[in-house]
Amino acid sequence: MKILLVKPHPELLVAKRLQEGFLHLEPLELEIVAGGVPDEDDVLIIDLSV
Repeated sequence: MKILLVKPHPELLVAKRLQEGFLHLEPLELEIVAGGVPDEDDVLIIDLSV
């Protein structure tokens, strides 16, 4: 099975300012979810917040 996990672009002004200024973190919440998927499945993470 193919699974696509997407982190959307932030809508909140505070989150946008933090990411533009100095704080951009990898999508750890999606990596945790992907870690729980069985090995035979394909997982792709797309970070649209970049």
